[in-house]
Amino acid sequence: MQRIRRDQATIYALDGRLEPMLRVEAGEPFVIETDDASTGRLTSGKLLPTPDNTPYTAYAPAKANPVGGPVHVAGVTARSRIRIEIVDIKLEPHGVAYNQPPISPLGTDSSFPEAGEYFLERVEHGEAEAVISDRLRWPIWPMVGTLACAPEWEVHSSGSGQGPWGGNVDVLDFRPGATVILSTYHEGGLLFAGDVHGCQSDTEYFGTADESQATVTLRAWPEAGDLLPAPRAITDESIVALGIARPLEAAAHAAIRHLLDWLVESYGFTRREAYLTAGLNPEFRLRVYQMTSIDELAYVVGATLPRSFAERVASS
Repeated sequence: MQRIRRDQATIYALDGRLEPMLRVEAGEPFVIETDDASTGRLTSGKLLPTPDNTPYTAYAPAKANPVGGPVHVAGVTARSRIRIEIVDIKLEPHGVAYNQPPISPLGTDSSFPEAGEYFLERVEHGEAEAVISDRLRWPIWPMVGTLACAPEWEVHSSGSGQGPWGGNVDVLDFRPGATVILSTYHEGGLLFAGDVHGCQSDTEYFGTADESQATVTLRAWPEAGDLLPAPRAITDESIVALGIARPLEAAAHAAIRHLLDWLVESYGFTRREAYLTAGLNPEFRLRVYQMTSIDELAYVVGATLPRSFAERVASS
């Protein structure tokens, strides 16, 4: 199986001018060994995430969130779509989560002084749980934080770039078994992946998640259709249409409109049926995947419906 090694997955720019690291056939599995957001500097859990220990934060934008790529997928055309299956994510035995007051949402809140401290927690990866301590443990949830195609002509940072082509969107549904659909702007798609999290809460409120090294297996195919307003995800349970914007209500409106169009385009809903579904179906959900205090990042909202409901309407 073709592979990008971890020492090669140190790209910080989503750049369509880069020579592909891999060329794969449509549907051919390939592997990217990803590094964590600190490119290994904080991986041991022994260094505090202070400016002296994180020199990559001095760049503008920060030289963080390395990715592997680009990967050229045969048959994918420019200004179309690519369908990506996240086949598997194998986490390394532990990850790290760290608080940096400049990007903590409570970093300047004197009523919660703990958020003004630089600290780091090691997160152990068990078979079913992510464990910080005996008291703090929860389900492990491997997901790909940054999944992107190269934008059309601009070069975006792998850490702060976001758009219809994907980017650093930190969507919990980008997990094994899920399919992600992105807009493409170059022949072959020029796909990048990195920034795996072992677990993360909605909003990524803490500012970082369980930043983890991992081995990611993907497959990709051409997908017919026009350019999308933002990425889409399909899991066994749900369909998820993203909205990426600031302020938060703009991201929410964008996600809902994206979902309405998707229901009409792919599932045979009339426009009124789609509108009624968003307003009345109690299983319709909005999830705020990313709402960090990092200035360059927009907020990411997912408008979600049960996949079984959409498919039932489509078949009726």
